[in-house]
Amino acid sequence: MTLLKSKMTVLLILSLGIFSANAQLRYEAPMNESSHQLWSTQSSRLACYLSYVIPEYGRADFYISAGRDRTLSFEVFPTMQIGNDSVMRFIEASPLWNARGVETELGRIDLYRGFNPFVGDTLSKRMLHSLYRGFEILMPYANTSSSVRQSIVPTLSPLGFKAKFKEFNDCQNGLYPYSFVDVNIVTSSFMPGTATFVPQSLHDVDNQIEYIKLDPSVKTVKIAVFTFGQKDAEANKELSKSRADAIKKYYTDKGIDPASIIMTQYHNENISTTKKLTEKDTLEARKVVVTIERDPYKIKYDKEIKMPDVGILKK
Repeated sequence: MTLLKSKMTVLLILSLGIFSANAQLRYEAPMNESSHQLWSTQSSRLACYLSYVIPEYGRADFYISAGRDRTLSFEVFPTMQIGNDSVMRFIEASPLWNARGVETELGRIDLYRGFNPFVGDTLSKRMLHSLYRGFEILMPYANTSSSVRQSIVPTLSPLGFKAKFKEFNDCQNGLYPYSFVDVNIVTSSFMPGTATFVPQSLHDVDNQIEYIKLDPSVKTVKIAVFTFGQKDAEANKELSKSRADAIKKYYTDKGIDPASIIMTQYHNENISTTKKLTEKDTLEARKVVVTIERDPYKIKYDKEIKMPDVGILKK
């Protein structure tokens, strides 16, 4: 059956309610053992990918990342970029080997020339639910950039899906609860007049250290120690250095390489001891601020933008 060949299949369609009597280019997997290999996963504690190779068309990724606010997304990467503005529909359909004649539109998005199709959290979850139940996902859109109007239909197959979906779920369960935005700047504090940490103040520091170990793009840790209110400037300077050494040692003892990523700054502000320090002054006088920076060439900026929940059908 030609629909089951891995090569692009050209049809005249009078179904799906998409276009009538137009050429359809349907991209789908063959119904054989090789189709079970088209789903794959990439897992880390910072991100999870569930990917599908659409034969002759490109790739599609479900994606979720670490952090307090975890949202699922779905993006299609066509080998040939989208050539014209259009609308892509997402249709739950029975596969050919289990035809039940029922099709349900799950959502739709606007397509723009040169941009990859992107779907937000709600529609992404609906698609995963449909695939898990054994349906395929059709993603038809119109191609008007060629001489003949065409309906392009990339297809996600449920063959081989469940095993990789379990890996994807396992990855999500192991994601780190904090993202870069959550830990890029943290503060801690010392006991008054000492280089001893207030124990409760190290929680955010520990979270940041764990994140540094997970993210290879982190290249610099900047430590800013605030010290004032001692008897004179020299005492401020000595205590500031002791505190800087203490926080630096805390990071290196936890496995952070001092030679490659730690830079220490001293802030030796001298407030006259004759001035009565406010509660805010007292806190500032024993605060440390730690900021981490990343190599811009190693950052996937598109994965860090909070995207809208695109694709929900409007009632």
